Amino acid sequence: MIRGFFNERGQAVIDGLLSFRLDVKGERPEIPVRFVLDTGSDVTMLVPSDFEPYRYSDFHQGERLASGYGGGIYVKTVPIQSLRFRLARGGFGQVRMTQLEVARPVKEIEGLPSVIGRDLIDQFRLIIDRSANLVLLERPTGHAP
Repeated sequence: MIRGFFNERGQAVIDGLLSFRLDVKGERPEIPVRFVLDTGSDVTMLVPSDFEPYRYSDFHQGERLASGYGGGIYVKTVPIQSLRFRLARGGFGQVRMTQLEVARPVKEIEGLPSVIGRDLIDQFRLIIDRSANLVLLERPTGHAP
Protein backbone atom coordinates (compact mmCIF):
# COMPACT_ATOMS: atom_id res chain seq x y z
CA MET A 1 0.00 0.00 0.00
CA ILE A 2 1.42 3.37 -1.06
CA ARG A 3 1.17 6.14 1.53
CA GLY A 4 0.89 9.88 1.00
CA PHE A 5 -0.31 12.95 2.85
CA PHE A 6 -1.72 16.43 2.32
CA ASN A 7 0.79 19.23 1.79
CA GLU A 8 0.48 22.80 3.07
CA ARG A 9 -1.64 23.71 0.02
CA GLY A 10 -4.09 20.88 0.75
CA GLN A 11 -2.93 18.78 -2.21
CA ALA A 12 -2.72 15.00 -1.90
CA VAL A 13 0.97 14.16 -2.41
CA ILE A 14 3.08 11.01 -2.56
CA ASP A 15 6.87 10.87 -2.33
CA GLY A 16 8.65 8.83 -4.94
CA LEU A 17 12.13 7.81 -6.07
CA LEU A 18 12.77 7.84 -9.81
CA SER A 19 15.66 6.40 -11.80
CA PHE A 20 16.10 6.99 -15.54
CA ARG A 21 17.61 4.53 -18.00
CA LEU A 22 19.73 7.41 -19.24
CA ASP A 23 23.29 7.67 -17.98
CA VAL A 24 24.47 10.71 -16.06
CA LYS A 25 28.24 10.65 -15.76
CA GLY A 26 28.02 6.85 -15.74
CA GLU A 27 25.58 6.87 -12.81
CA ARG A 28 21.86 6.26 -12.38
CA PRO A 29 20.95 8.02 -9.15
CA GLU A 30 17.49 7.76 -7.65
CA ILE A 31 15.86 11.18 -7.75
CA PRO A 32 13.45 12.12 -4.95
CA VAL A 33 10.22 13.49 -6.45
CA ARG A 34 7.10 14.72 -4.67
CA PHE A 35 4.10 13.90 -6.87
CA VAL A 36 0.63 15.47 -6.60
CA LEU A 37 -2.28 13.08 -7.19
CA ASP A 38 -4.23 14.39 -10.18
CA THR A 39 -7.32 12.39 -11.10
CA GLY A 40 -7.89 14.79 -14.02
CA SER A 41 -4.58 13.91 -15.68
CA ASP A 42 -4.57 10.97 -18.09
CA VAL A 43 -0.88 10.23 -17.48
CA THR A 44 1.75 10.43 -14.76
CA MET A 45 4.08 13.33 -15.61
CA LEU A 46 7.37 14.67 -14.37
CA VAL A 47 8.26 18.35 -14.68
CA PRO A 48 11.88 19.17 -15.67
CA SER A 49 12.55 21.18 -12.50
CA ASP A 50 12.38 17.90 -10.52
CA PHE A 51 15.44 16.49 -12.32
CA GLU A 52 17.37 19.59 -13.47
CA PRO A 53 19.95 19.34 -10.64
CA TYR A 54 20.96 15.94 -12.02
CA ARG A 55 22.05 17.34 -15.41
CA TYR A 56 20.24 14.90 -17.64
CA SER A 57 20.66 15.25 -21.38
CA ASP A 58 18.36 17.61 -23.23
CA PHE A 59 14.81 16.34 -22.92
CA HIS A 60 13.50 19.13 -25.14
CA GLN A 61 14.40 17.27 -28.34
CA GLY A 62 11.37 15.44 -29.72
CA GLU A 63 8.79 17.23 -27.58
CA ARG A 64 5.20 17.57 -28.74
CA LEU A 65 2.67 20.21 -27.71
CA ALA A 66 -0.38 19.04 -25.77
CA SER A 67 -3.19 21.18 -24.43
CA GLY A 68 -5.62 20.67 -21.64
CA TYR A 69 -8.07 22.57 -19.49
CA GLY A 70 -5.35 24.60 -17.74
CA GLY A 71 -3.24 25.41 -20.81
CA GLY A 72 -0.53 23.86 -22.90
CA ILE A 73 2.48 21.72 -22.10
CA TYR A 74 5.32 20.28 -24.12
CA VAL A 75 5.61 16.55 -23.47
CA LYS A 76 8.05 13.81 -24.31
CA THR A 77 7.92 10.13 -23.38
CA VAL A 78 11.18 8.89 -21.85
CA PRO A 79 12.23 5.42 -20.68
CA ILE A 80 12.71 4.96 -16.94
CA GLN A 81 14.65 2.40 -14.96
CA SER A 82 12.37 2.39 -11.92
CA LEU A 83 9.71 4.34 -10.06
CA ARG A 84 9.22 3.61 -6.37
CA PHE A 85 6.78 5.14 -3.89
CA ARG A 86 6.75 5.39 -0.10
CA LEU A 87 4.84 2.47 1.44
CA ALA A 88 2.53 2.56 4.46
CA ARG A 89 4.65 -0.14 6.17
CA GLY A 90 7.85 1.90 5.59
CA GLY A 91 10.42 1.89 2.83
CA PHE A 92 9.67 2.17 -0.87
CA GLY A 93 7.95 -0.22 -3.27
CA GLN A 94 8.28 -0.28 -7.04
CA VAL A 95 5.40 0.12 -9.49
CA ARG A 96 5.51 -1.35 -12.97
CA MET A 97 6.25 1.47 -15.39
CA THR A 98 8.79 1.46 -18.20
CA GLN A 99 8.23 4.99 -19.42
CA LEU A 100 7.12 8.34 -18.08
CA GLU A 101 5.92 11.56 -19.65
CA VAL A 102 8.22 14.52 -19.06
CA ALA A 103 6.12 17.68 -19.26
CA ARG A 104 7.42 21.21 -19.67
CA PRO A 105 4.64 23.79 -19.18
CA VAL A 106 4.31 26.69 -21.58
CA LYS A 107 5.38 30.00 -20.07
CA GLU A 108 1.96 31.12 -18.84
CA ILE A 109 1.42 28.02 -16.64
CA GLU A 110 4.90 27.53 -15.17
CA GLY A 111 5.10 26.19 -11.64
CA LEU A 112 3.07 23.03 -12.19
CA PRO A 113 4.10 20.04 -10.04
CA SER A 114 4.93 16.51 -11.14
CA VAL A 115 1.71 14.48 -11.03
CA ILE A 116 0.50 10.92 -10.63
CA GLY A 117 -2.24 10.55 -13.24
CA ARG A 118 -4.96 8.02 -13.92
CA ASP A 119 -2.56 5.64 -15.71
CA LEU A 120 -1.30 4.74 -12.20
CA ILE A 121 -4.24 5.76 -9.99
CA ASP A 122 -6.61 3.42 -11.89
CA GLN A 123 -4.49 0.44 -10.82
CA PHE A 124 -5.26 1.16 -7.15
CA ARG A 125 -8.04 1.80 -4.70
CA LEU A 126 -7.70 5.44 -3.55
CA ILE A 127 -8.36 6.09 0.14
CA ILE A 128 -8.41 9.66 1.44
CA ASP A 129 -8.69 10.61 5.12
CA ARG A 130 -8.08 14.35 5.57
CA SER A 131 -8.62 14.26 9.34
CA ALA A 132 -5.73 11.76 9.66
CA ASN A 133 -3.66 13.55 6.96
CA LEU A 134 -3.57 10.28 5.05
CA VAL A 135 -3.67 9.31 1.38
CA LEU A 136 -3.41 5.62 0.47
CA LEU A 137 -3.17 3.84 -2.86
CA GLU A 138 -4.02 0.21 -2.22
CA ARG A 139 -3.75 -2.61 -4.75
CA PRO A 140 -6.87 -4.72 -5.07
CA THR A 141 -6.48 -8.07 -3.30
CA GLY A 142 -4.08 -10.45 -5.01
CA HIS A 143 -1.77 -7.82 -6.54
CA ALA A 144 1.84 -6.90 -5.68
CA PRO A 145 2.49 -3.63 -3.72
